[in-house]
Amino acid sequence: MRLFVAKFSMRTPPICLFIFISAQALSQKAVVGSSPIQELIFRTKGDSIANAKLDGIFRQFISNRASSPTSMEKADSLMKLRRELLNKSIGFRYVYRPRYTLWDTLAPSDREEVTRLTLFNWRSEKLPDEVAKCKNLETLEIVNSTVGTIQEEISALPKLRTIELYNNKPSHRLRFKKNTNLTTILIRAEGPGRLPRTYKRLKMLKRLDLSRTKLKTFPRIYKNQELKELILTENSLGAMQLRKFKTQKSIEFLDIRGNKIKTVPDGIENLPNLKTLWFNFNQISYVSPRISRLLLLEDLSFYSNSIMSIPSGVYKLKSLRKLDLYYNNIEKLDSSAVQWKNLSILGLDNNVITSLPANIGEMRSLTKIYLNNNRLSMLPEGIGKLTQLKALQVNRNYLTEFPEQIVKLTNLEDLDLSNNHIPSLPGELFDFRRFEILCLYGNPWNEDTKEKLPAWVEKLRSEKTFVLIEAPAETGN
Repeated sequence: MRLFVAKFSMRTPPICLFIFISAQALSQKAVVGSSPIQELIFRTKGDSIANAKLDGIFRQFISNRASSPTSMEKADSLMKLRRELLNKSIGFRYVYRPRYTLWDTLAPSDREEVTRLTLFNWRSEKLPDEVAKCKNLETLEIVNSTVGTIQEEISALPKLRTIELYNNKPSHRLRFKKNTNLTTILIRAEGPGRLPRTYKRLKMLKRLDLSRTKLKTFPRIYKNQELKELILTENSLGAMQLRKFKTQKSIEFLDIRGNKIKTVPDGIENLPNLKTLWFNFNQISYVSPRISRLLLLEDLSFYSNSIMSIPSGVYKLKSLRKLDLYYNNIEKLDSSAVQWKNLSILGLDNNVITSLPANIGEMRSLTKIYLNNNRLSMLPEGIGKLTQLKALQVNRNYLTEFPEQIVKLTNLEDLDLSNNHIPSLPGELFDFRRFEILCLYGNPWNEDTKEKLPAWVEKLRSEKTFVLIEAPAETGN
């Protein structure tokens, strides 16, 4: 069966888009490397051609928006066609474009000056020997090529630290020669069969990124004693591979977002020096209590999993500074949370939490709490003791009155109480001097509050505070 592909840029701006962001919650590093374009895959050539034509119409429509009024009817029509074609697609693949100086355009006289170099569509088993003359080369990028061996005289260039390979298709597994200079390897491939069997020859390797390579097993890195960061996002790793993980004391950063992990096994303790651990977008419902042995862990994320209650071992992680539990099925935060003496950012958005512990005021290091879209009907008095708090978001809950303890949080910069059942507000709230964002829309204000709100809001807005008391406008039908 022949399959057909069509380019679909993730950077194409939508016709109609309204995004309201009241605060940046738990930011994470993006996967470093080339920003890919996604190509949709179709069963028929006709659908592929239709998609390419539609892309052209989209670009023309968007370029004309500045010079002519936007036609919502035409926008809706184009979006409908886009959805129909998306429904006909059977998948997509990533396409990478060169980012650095192209080898084919590099003059021989400039070889000693270039620091970042790209080989694009290089159809050979080996790199050109002349690359070894690039004495100041720091980063080598290989895109859409067939390179199977990185020659020793190239990988040993004195300043070369990073090699990136995108959609490289050698006839065998990629091989590296013994090397003590390279610190970063990034590979994007269509299957693990083209990845190196081992990375032991790279003695100084500190960062290994094998995201989107369809990995089903962890790479053999046990002899890479300098490795600090391991990034394996968007693969097919499961709990069995974590269970088999051998002790690796050097790793401090592990990113395994977007895999097929359902449980975090005892083997997680074999990474005792982890400081950052991201499990986002998996299917985790069980976490071994032995996660508590990660005594240095500061940043932990279970964003978008299937956790019903905060694991007992997580409560014992006393070095935590950032905890992201967005989009799970968690019902409560236990009093054991006070063990997080160093926790600064707590993300619990989009769960089913009905109550917070009375002793939450003992978590004095908290600066940001995100509780949007839960089932809270009140906040405990202890909240008022969190004097370092800068952000408190409790949007889309069931609060029936304004939590008076909030007026004690004079360092607040971001407060969101939108979409609750709060009838009135204290005037003191509008005396806060540090407010940057205040969101209050979607509450059933009583007549007295309705009368006072305009003056209160005007006072804050005159001090450059962004105040939202009405719901953001809809983006259209």
